[in-house]
Amino acid sequence: MKLLKLDIPSGVQHITDEMVFKHKSIRKLSIPQSVFKIDRCAFYNRRHLETVYFETNSKLTVISESCFENNTSLRKIKLPDMLITIEKYAFKNCTAIDELILPDSVIHVDPTAFDGWKQHQTIYTKLKLKKPITCKANVILINGTSNEDMIETVRSKEKDKYYLVTVKCGHVGRHRYMPITFPIQATSKKEAVELVRKFPRVKRNHKDFVLDIKEVSMDTYNTKCQENKNDPYLQIKRKQDQNRIFEDIEHRLIDEPNYKRRT
Repeated sequence: MKLLKLDIPSGVQHITDEMVFKHKSIRKLSIPQSVFKIDRCAFYNRRHLETVYFETNSKLTVISESCFENNTSLRKIKLPDMLITIEKYAFKNCTAIDELILPDSVIHVDPTAFDGWKQHQTIYTKLKLKKPITCKANVILINGTSNEDMIETVRSKEKDKYYLVTVKCGHVGRHRYMPITFPIQATSKKEAVELVRKFPRVKRNHKDFVLDIKEVSMDTYNTKCQENKNDPYLQIKRKQDQNRIFEDIEHRLIDEPNYKRRT
């Protein structure tokens, strides 16, 4: 008997291709909050799959390469609130989805993620997406008011590399800074620096605002994405928010070595 509904057991952290390979005829898929990684192509070519449900407070930050490619019957999917990255061909040819809303947390969408989408489909996003000619979907840019909404998509290319860029961040007084390491996808260190320069709170006008930059593996990149999502400093949107947590983050602040107090 063919399985029509697949409930990934609670507690599973990694959905491997081997785990789901034999389930070709599923129509409904439920993914628990414990899952933080899904193998590339895990649900590739599931032409009967209609609904994908992510449990509330899902820990998943990456929709992997070709994860739902050729799911031509997929109509309903609500992306995880902590999602950061949508990799290439992730939703290629998912032509039954009428509308898709990208969470505010997303900062990287590969240009090929929605290859094959048609004119009747709509993507709502706060990011400026690069849409190739192979995607005919309507992209509706949702205007926001917070600084986070100003971050543009860190666009992936075939030869992109993964970097960790440590920079000085502010709003903690001119005489101090908060060192923050951002995970960035770019073709070079120079491009990575230019991308992180646009991020909120970065002391971009300081000539020495970059403290360190290094190329890393994809796993290290994804781990850092998750860590930053849980960093209280990066969740601050108002001064009141910072006041509430200041005692918890003060020990992380570093004095500016060249700062001169006015007398």
